[in-house]
Amino acid sequence: MLRTIISIWRDFSSQMKKQNISAYASSTAFFLFLSVIPMLMVVCAVIPYTPVTEQNLVTALTDVTPDIADAMVESLVVDVYKSSVGILPVALIAMVWSAAKGVMALMRGLNAVNGVDEKRNYFVIRFIASFYTLIMLVVLILSLFFMVFGNQLVDIALHRIPQLQMFVSLLMNFRFLFVWAVLILLFGLIYTYIPDTKLKFTEQVPGACFAAVVWSVFSWGFSMYVSYGNGYSIYGSLTIIVIIMLWMYFCMYIILIGAYLNRYFRPVNRVLVNHASSKSELARENRRRIREIKKIQRRKKHYTEIDRDPKGQDENLTDRN
Repeated sequence: MLRTIISIWRDFSSQMKKQNISAYASSTAFFLFLSVIPMLMVVCAVIPYTPVTEQNLVTALTDVTPDIADAMVESLVVDVYKSSVGILPVALIAMVWSAAKGVMALMRGLNAVNGVDEKRNYFVIRFIASFYTLIMLVVLILSLFFMVFGNQLVDIALHRIPQLQMFVSLLMNFRFLFVWAVLILLFGLIYTYIPDTKLKFTEQVPGACFAAVVWSVFSWGFSMYVSYGNGYSIYGSLTIIVIIMLWMYFCMYIILIGAYLNRYFRPVNRVLVNHASSKSELARENRRRIREIKKIQRRKKHYTEIDRDPKGQDENLTDRN
């Protein structure tokens, strides 16, 4: 058993190296990092027209970035919040361009992982990348909205539907499972629809589960390492940029590993899915046969009663006539 696992791991590693995943991960992380400041400018320009405050934005961003970057994120938001109105068009163009380049790099990486060539038109690819970029922006704004009004919405829901109290308590106690579920759904959709090939969502779930769990554990471990390490205090705040870049690089690397995990074990997944579907079809066929047998048994019982009491049956027919 152990030899089999080691053999599979060696083959998986050697095949993954041929896909040049590290280059695609670094390209994606670089352009996504370039889009951070323009995206903050756009968000900060929109926020004054919403009930979301500056502190809410800082809290939302620091929840998804390493702890070591909290001070830089806070100062960056404060500066951008004061000077973002006049440069909104430029910031929007810069954000869409840089983030779209990052999404395009992720597309190329997922195409390489799945062994397909990009056949879509350049403008179509640009449109798709820009579309996903705008979705990211909308999701960020909605996250801020729910973060501000989340407790109020929960109170309103519990006031009108008290039966939700147990569900809300479970959700709060196991919220990390809810976060994993959202990440699994997000990664599954990325693996299914971004590559230039037709893939089934069910076949992408194993890699999405792997990426969601490893992403969460890595981000926590990376934050702990940086927080208790001495490198930050020695080299100063300039290392924050490098740390964020490394964090984004490894996160993109984890996403691509999850995609390749799906491709590598796709034959096994298809066998399992086909086996499960065949078992369900067999179960449906057995239920259908049981229903037919019961119908036949009822008919036999009916005719047996007629044979035993033909006179009564004739009287019933006479009465009906």
